[in-house]
This record gives sequence, structure tokens and C-alpha cells, in this order.
Amino acid sequence: MTDGISSFWGPVTSTIECCEKNYAYSSYIAEFHNTISNVPDILLALIGLVNALRQRFEKRFTILHISNMILIIGSMLYHAHSAARVSYITTLLFLQLCVTILM
Repeated sequence: MTDGISSFWGPVTSTIECCEKNYAYSSYIAEFHNTISNVPDILLALIGLVNALRQRFEKRFTILHISNMILIIGSMLYHAHSAARVSYITTLLFLQLCVTILM
């Protein structure tokens, strides 16, 4: 948890701190490097989605890439906000991706 650091989004309510001091670089992004490191993942999921659509793969591959992009965006939101409610949403998105993979 943070030591009285003020942020744009309000107090940090997450119980998990991910290897990085909150709001060290910006008052808008709680965990800067964890947030920015998700950008290549979004690009890779987008490339996979475009390839799946272009090559007319089965619909499950399109759904998988879309689910992956949604999960990555949720992860970015979590690391940017460090709010408990975003953590719960990210967990639900992860479970949705797991179900998508199993289908």
C-alpha cells in the first residue's frame, strides 16, 4: 500500500503491490512500468486478430484474440489505478479468457 501518496484516481485500495512503488513517475499511473509493458501484448493480440480475420480461421481464434486484448486492457487499468474494484474486474476477465481457451 502507499504511504499517503496522493493520486489522480483517489486512494490506493488494492491489497496487492506488484514490485513497483506506486505513483513514483506520475500521479496518473500507479505502476508505470507494469502499465507500459502491456502495450506490446496488445499489439501482438491485435496482429493475431488481424491474421485470424484475414486468413478466415475458425471463429474461436478471433474470440481468443479479442478476449486476450480485453484481459490486457484490464491489466493496464489495474496497474494504472491500483484500485481493488479494477482488480476484481481483471480477475473476472482472466476467468473469461480461461473459459474461452477451454472451449
